[in-house]
Amino acid sequence: MRGWLNLFDESFTAAHPMQWMHGSDHVMSEQGGAPMPGMASTSEITRLAGLHGADAEALFLQLMIRHHQGGVDMAEAAIHAVASEPVRSVARGMIRDQSNEIAVMTALLGTRDANPLPHP
Repeated sequence: MRGWLNLFDESFTAAHPMQWMHGSDHVMSEQGGAPMPGMASTSEITRLAGLHGADAEALFLQLMIRHHQGGVDMAEAAIHAVASEPVRSVARGMIRDQSNEIAVMTALLGTRDANPLPHP
C-alpha cells in the first residue's frame, strides 16, 4: 500500500482514517472502533480465542467472510473514486478474488451448520 501512496504522492496517514468510505463512522461505532468495514472487533477476537473445534471454525469463517465483504466494498468504492486505470484494475482483481474466497468460505460455513454474519 505504501508503494501505491508513493506512486500518487499521497500521505501515509490521514487525519480521519477511512473517511473516503461512505458511512464509515457508523460502521466503526457498530463494531467497537474497528478500523474498516468488516474488521473483527476486539470482543469478537476475544470470543474467538475462547472457542475450540467446530465452534471456533464457524466463527472464524463468519468473521473472515464479513472481512472479505468489507474488502469488496472498499474496492468497489475505489473503482468509483479514482480515475487511475492501474488502481481500478487492481480493485477489480480484488473484487474477483475476494468474491471467490467468500463463496468458498460460505460453502465451508454451511458444512458447519452456520450462516454468515450480516454484511458490514
